[in-house]
Amino acid sequence: GRSWFGSSIMSMGDMDRDGFEDVAIGAPFEETSAGKRGAVYLHFGSAEGLQLDAKQKLTAESITGGRPMNGFGFSISRRWDIDGNGFNDLAVGAPFSSSAIVFRSRPAIVVTMSVLIPRH
Repeated sequence: GRSWFGSSIMSMGDMDRDGFEDVAIGAPFEETSAGKRGAVYLHFGSAEGLQLDAKQKLTAESITGGRPMNGFGFSISRRWDIDGNGFNDLAVGAPFSSSAIVFRSRPAIVVTMSVLIPRH
């Protein structure tokens, strides 16, 4: 079967803050564990260009607990920061189920550093 990989592609900006653009690529007819439900792949950019291996694969059933969403990945929203946290969020459509899922991005690790100089 055909997955229609690449039928929707959207620049997501620099999601991992490494200085390179990242993209979301839809495959709305990809076979998943629940049948032809669809998927979205996140590919990160690098100094050599777009990485061939996806950094992450999103499927509807992994989010909805198995609820079918046919055609997931048929449409991908433009990049936007829904919640104002400084990270681009992503909405993915599944038109054959009249549904969409919004993925909110957030930092995975926040590092704070301080230097304490003792007085003598």
